[in-house]
Amino acid sequence: ALLGLRYGAALAAAAAARAEASALCLIAPVLRGREYVMEVLRAYIAAEMVLNKKAGVSREVLMQRLDEGASVNLFGYDFTPAQRDGMLALDPVAALKAHGAPTLLIDVARTETAREATEVAAARAALGDRAVVVRAVEPQPLHAEGKAHLLRAENVTQALLPWLEATCP
Repeated sequence: ALLGLRYGAALAAAAAARAEASALCLIAPVLRGREYVMEVLRAYIAAEMVLNKKAGVSREVLMQRLDEGASVNLFGYDFTPAQRDGMLALDPVAALKAHGAPTLLIDVARTETAREATEVAAARAALGDRAVVVRAVEPQPLHAEGKAHLLRAENVTQALLPWLEATCP
């Protein structure tokens, strides 16, 4: 089985056929590369504003630097044009449609009544009856680019382990 959280879910979906995965688990998946790239850039700029009381550059400037072939430093890591281009080219929804493995989609939300995440809905549509969707309510986000929030996601674990045990004995 392959398991991925956020963008790792997109990578797991893309690799599933080649890895001959018998099952997939996608936790709070990110399936749209352009939106994720813009989210990462926005989070970097927001963090810069908190630390420096101002933003040094805009997302558009960062994207222009990448377009010109320069890397940008995000949270202490080089983000290269090749990485950005790979994220934009990846089509995890098409990979999900093509791969036949049963898939657990864990929709992580702050409340039980929150709307289903757009990415989870897209994965559900791509997978049809191969998808099992579970809502995991967590008190804090599992992710925030550049900083840790929740160290243990008990409800995600409670959704994941029984499914894995039943699907991958």
